Amino acid sequence: MAQIIYTDQPSTGKSIQLFQKGLPADTFVTLAEAKIFSIPRVSSELTPELTDTSRPGEERELVLGEMFINAPLLVSNKTDSVVEVEVIIKKFTGESDFIYLAPKISIPGKEGVRINIQGQTLLIDSPNRANGDRLQIKASMGDALDVFGSATESAAAAHAADTELV
Repeated sequence: MAQIIYTDQPSTGKSIQLFQKGLPADTFVTLAEAKIFSIPRVSSELTPELTDTSRPGEERELVLGEMFINAPLLVSNKTDSVVEVEVIIKKFTGESDFIYLAPKISIPGKEGVRINIQGQTLLIDSPNRANGDRLQIKASMGDALDVFGSATESAAAAHAADTELV
C-alpha cells in the first residue's frame, strides 16, 4: 500500500518543498509522490476498501491524494563539466505503468536551467495500489546537480461514484 498520511481533518492542501542536493549518478530519485490520506470518518456509506482499520477504536476513512506541481524545477550544475538531467513522471494506472519523459537536458558547468513541469498533477487512483504517481529526476554525473521546486499536496477532489452528467 502507498504511504498514508494521518490527519485530524480532511486536507485542504499543504505546500511541499521539492529539494535534492547532489543528485546521484544514473539513478532516478523520487522528488514527489502522491499519497493516501486517513481522515476521521465523514461518510455514512463507505466501501470496505476505503475503511481504515489501522487505528483500533477510531472510525477513519481513506481518501486518495494528489500532488500538484506549482512551479518549474530549478536545476543547478555545481561543476565545471556539462551534466545531463532527465525528468520523468511515472504514472501508475490500471494494470500498466507508463512514463512521460522530459527530454535529456544538457546543463553547462556553473549554470542552471528551469524545467517547465508546472501544472502537472500526480495522483493515486486506488487505496490498494503500492505507489502513487511519482516525479523522478536523474543526473548523468553524481553530486553535480541540485534541484529545487514546489508542490501542493492534498486529498484529491473526486466525483461520487453515482455522479451523472446531465
